[in-house]
Amino acid sequence: MSVEKILQLIQKQKDDFYSALPEVLKLLCIETSASRCNFWYVKNGFLYPVYNYDVGKDDFTSENLQAIDINCISKYYKLEAF
Repeated sequence: MSVEKILQLIQKQKDDFYSALPEVLKLLCIETSASRCNFWYVKNGFLYPVYNYDVGKDDFTSENLQAIDINCISKYYKLEAF
């Protein structure tokens, strides 16, 4: 994966991190051949969707994404995600 590309994109948007997220997610999908990439934030023990990039639709959406209780995620995923 081209970390340099991602860092450059974030650096361009350093004043507003969230404005860079859609393009970062798209670039992550391209670089990793993933079909979707999501960005979530943690609040009160839940993960809340902020952005979702779907390669098939070439679109950013939070449609059909729901908050996830962190306690429902296996310990392996908790360690990898946090």
